[in-house]
Amino acid sequence: MKKYFLLAISTLLLWRCENNTDLSNDIFFEEYYVRYLETEKELKAYATFLEGDSIQNAKPKIFFGGVAFQNSGMEVRNLPKGVVKYSITNNNVSYNSPFRFRYRNEEGQAVEERLNMKPLGDFFVKDQISLSKGMTLVINNGSLSEDEQLILLFSDEKNRAFSIPIMGPSDQIEYVFTSDQIKNLSEGKGQLYVVKKQSKVKEDNNRSISSNVEFYSKTLEIYIEK
Repeated sequence: MKKYFLLAISTLLLWRCENNTDLSNDIFFEEYYVRYLETEKELKAYATFLEGDSIQNAKPKIFFGGVAFQNSGMEVRNLPKGVVKYSITNNNVSYNSPFRFRYRNEEGQAVEERLNMKPLGDFFVKDQISLSKGMTLVINNGSLSEDEQLILLFSDEKNRAFSIPIMGPSDQIEYVFTSDQIKNLSEGKGQLYVVKKQSKVKEDNNRSISSNVEFYSKTLEIYIEK
């Protein structure tokens, strides 16, 4: 009898270990997004959470205590396929990095994720934009880390849009473009604004964290010469 009792206990312990192992193998997928519009002074953020052994099998994770952004509670929205999004929009606010997301895990521990990206400063065209000579653009706070990029977005008198990407890393604030790089622009008046983006992916124990921050500058009136 004692032999069968020990065998039953061993089987039970093995079963519990196997099940605990399965749980510990689950990955917690966290996605964070922040967007700031400088002209409108609008700050928008959202976060989504999934849990499972893979992103394909992961299911939405809901925190009964909610999720906070910059010390304010985020709204819960139900999306297709059962995805739950925590979101918030703040108007007439300044760009105030770092951006902090907070929640409490199942153990009741406070977890904070910080997104930190410097905003763009003022920018201007040095001399002029010339289709034959090119362009030099000076962007204060225009340096980039390896996970950051700039996107220059042009529009001309014919309402045609044109973009030029600048990939980090870069320690400069003055960017020179050849005539060939801006050849798609048309002579005359136009507009230019700059988007700065930061994209990161990192692993922290069983957490898989992806984040994106975007800063949309004010619009600069420009003139394109021959």
